[in-house]
Parts: sequence; structure tokens; C-alpha cells
Amino acid sequence: MRLIQFTAPFAILALSAGAALATGPVPYTPPPPVTVYTAPAAYDWSGAYVGLQVGSMSPRGSSTAGSANDDPFDSSSGFGVFGGYQWQHGGLVFGGELGYTRFDGEFVNFPGFFIGNIAEARARVGYAFDRVLVSASLGYASQTYSGASYDLTGVTYGLGVDYAATDSVVLGLEYVVRNLDGGSVGIGDQLSVDDQSVRLRVSFHF
Repeated sequence: MRLIQFTAPFAILALSAGAALATGPVPYTPPPPVTVYTAPAAYDWSGAYVGLQVGSMSPRGSSTAGSANDDPFDSSSGFGVFGGYQWQHGGLVFGGELGYTRFDGEFVNFPGFFIGNIAEARARVGYAFDRVLVSASLGYASQTYSGASYDLTGVTYGLGVDYAATDSVVLGLEYVVRNLDGGSVGIGDQLSVDDQSVRLRVSFHF
């Protein structure tokens, strides 16, 4: 009787093992794949760029000889080119830019006295919100006035917003103020001009 009680568990174990071998191994079912969402990379504003700009300018001038006393020029439109280089650290974007714009507005009280070309060298700093860049600029401007041969220099500053329409094409809108003064070669007069410009820009980034 004791022998039966002792051998019964071993018999049950042997029968279970034989049944398992008869049915074969249990196939392994891998777990379903886990989908991980990867957010698209933010737009990279760093690198070189060149572009075209068109805009309007509304200057007012005054002179030491009294030839102008806060007198306006005709509002003028201008077309120009620009280029620069930017660096990006996190959301902070900074760099330098050179620009050249051609205007042709005439002084209201003195026909034949025209606004000339403007050259600018500016530092720009801004903050990027992915494909939108809000920036401020500060720099040096030089401008010529034909008819009396004035060469003016001074400070230029402004605000702008850019939008990266594609990875290489950027559209921009900018508001710029210039405070310029200088003398006339032939008259010996000193002229001071304050002007404001609004311009549209399109640039190509490399």
C-alpha cells in the first residue's frame, strides 16, 4: 500500500510529460510592436542666405542752412538686395547682414533733389518659434542724395518677422528707421534726415 502511494505522483508526472511531448512545443507569440511618435525637427535658421527686397520710404529732412526745415520728401519705393549669415543656439538666432537698396524719391520743395542709394550693415538677433523668426536689428547706414551731392551716414534699427515657407525659401516683413546726417560737397550745408521704411523680403537659405 505504501509503495502505491509513493509511486503514484511519479506516474502522474510521467503521464503529463508524455502528453506535452505528444502535442509538441507551444509556439512563441511575440508582443505587438510599440509605435513611438517622433516629433519633426524644428526648422534650422543657421547658415548663409541671400535675397531680394522691395519697400517704401518716407523721409523728412532739416538743414543747418535752412534749405530744409523738417520738410518731407515724396514717399518713394525702392528695390534692393541683401545677404548675411546666421547662427542658432536653441531658440536664439543671431548674425550679420549687408544690404543695398535703390530709391528715387524727390524732395518736395526742391525739384531735382532726389533720394539716392542706401547701403546698410546690420547685426540681427531674434527668437525662433520653429518656422517663424521674430527679430530686431541695429547697424550702420550710408545714403546719398543727388542734386546737391549729400553723403549721409548714421544709425539704422528695426523689427522684423520671417516665415520659412520651405526649407530654403523664407518670406519676411520688416520695419526700419534710419537717423542720418551729413554735409554737401558743393554747398557746405549739413542735412539731417529721419526716414522710415516698410519692406517685403524673400530670401534663399543655404
